[in-house]
Amino acid sequence: MEPVTDLPEERHDWVWALWLGLGLLWVLTVPLLAFQAALSVPFLGGAPTDAQLARREHLSTWAGRAAIGVPLLGLVAAVLLKRWMAAIVLGSVLLFTAGAMVIEGVRDAVRNQPTVVYGPGGCQEHSGGDTRCPGG
Repeated sequence: MEPVTDLPEERHDWVWALWLGLGLLWVLTVPLLAFQAALSVPFLGGAPTDAQLARREHLSTWAGRAAIGVPLLGLVAAVLLKRWMAAIVLGSVLLFTAGAMVIEGVRDAVRNQPTVVYGPGGCQEHSGGDTRCPGG
């Protein structure tokens, strides 16, 4: 498809301003929120408090929303403005970001599963003499 060429020149400037604004919003907001989330819990010393963990979770959630929302908004704008190259770039960024978030979510789910211990659930006596089981 051919790009839209019959638009007034102001419209072209507006479109460039839109791409620049969305790019700056995405590049600055997501790392800033993720950095704040990382710094909201102590690195050295004691365990984090519940309030610190809640703040980290809150900031991480907003970083994820911004990481998905800004490219999605740009993708919708690109499709509506019939800017197909921008749509391809923003769709790729969106798929890459969503894929990374899904992979990280799966890692967290696997990491937080309880460990299953197979084998006897208690003390087991063996032949050959003394028992080390309590009560026996």
